[in-house]
Amino acid sequence: MKNKFFVVIAFFAYTLSFGQSFEGKLTYNVEFDIKTQKIGNFEITKDEVIEKLKKEGEYFDTVTVTLKGGNYIKEDNSESEKRIIYRSDLNKIYTFNNGYGEELETDAKRYNALNIFKEPNIEKLDSIKNINGIECNLLKLSWNNFGEEYYFYNSNVGKLDPKLFKNHNYQYFNIVVENTNAYPLEIVKKISNFLSVKMTLHSISEEKVSDELFNINKIKARKLSYLENNTKWKTFKDDYIGYVLEYPEKWIPDGGKGGFICGLKGGYANAEFSIIWSEVNNSERIDMFFNEEGLYEGYNSIEKQININGIEGVYYLRTHEEKPDEYYESIILKTKSTWYSISNSGTKNNLFEYFYKSFELTK
Repeated sequence: MKNKFFVVIAFFAYTLSFGQSFEGKLTYNVEFDIKTQKIGNFEITKDEVIEKLKKEGEYFDTVTVTLKGGNYIKEDNSESEKRIIYRSDLNKIYTFNNGYGEELETDAKRYNALNIFKEPNIEKLDSIKNINGIECNLLKLSWNNFGEEYYFYNSNVGKLDPKLFKNHNYQYFNIVVENTNAYPLEIVKKISNFLSVKMTLHSISEEKVSDELFNINKIKARKLSYLENNTKWKTFKDDYIGYVLEYPEKWIPDGGKGGFICGLKGGYANAEFSIIWSEVNNSERIDMFFNEEGLYEGYNSIEKQININGIEGVYYLRTHEEKPDEYYESIILKTKSTWYSISNSGTKNNLFEYFYKSFELTK
């Protein structure tokens, strides 16, 4: 129950993402206001929530939004360095985390990630607030007693074209744009009476923004390069089988008599890299290494000799022109007593080469 509460906190705090036709950058200061709450037999305080967010690398107090046309990028100063990119032509939102080789893709036609909110009540209020010398009007969205959102805006600052965001249902941004025709200068989101997150404009700069910042394929390629050069590795040693290897320190390793797997999450279904082995006289298991009849039909295949720390073997790469995201790499190694099969999950990952080259027998 308590962990679920913190998941909601982290999710709610990070839903302050918007885009507009203004070209340039906006920088916001972020403040958390958390009231002490008792849930069941435990108490949650502001200090505890902030400490939890910091421990998970999710805490931030500054957000920079970069905008061009109907696209936007939102970056914060948290340790995890999250970056959100919206592509209006695809109506997709991509969330990148520099600490991991993964990204999250969200269809912006969805209204929210958790699908727990209904459409809000919408109010245009006469309240006026001065933000950095700019007089702002107020738009309020509310969900009965569950939560409220306040958008302070000036229609002459950071003007929006609602047509660019008509399909951006996510976080009801198209509703905000339709009613304000401007990018909000202050955003306040509240959950009930215990959590409030405020994002207030600190500075705004109109400037040219490169289209390359929104090139998702290039971003993914740079992401892999970043990981390859910055990932820290840990050593896994198995004295029973007699091998040692290295894996990304934030991944979960699992090694046993039948093989080795590792990934961001535990379990075979989440394995990014895996190793299985067989004694040379176990023909049925060895056949499993090579029985690929029909499995890679239509794929381009590259095969070459390889030597991993004194063990001779064969490297295989299989790609498909019509399926660019599929990238199967595997290495078959053989000693006098054992066959080894090292493979990835079917997605290109620059860390895989370091992983399989670290594999070394110890006996």
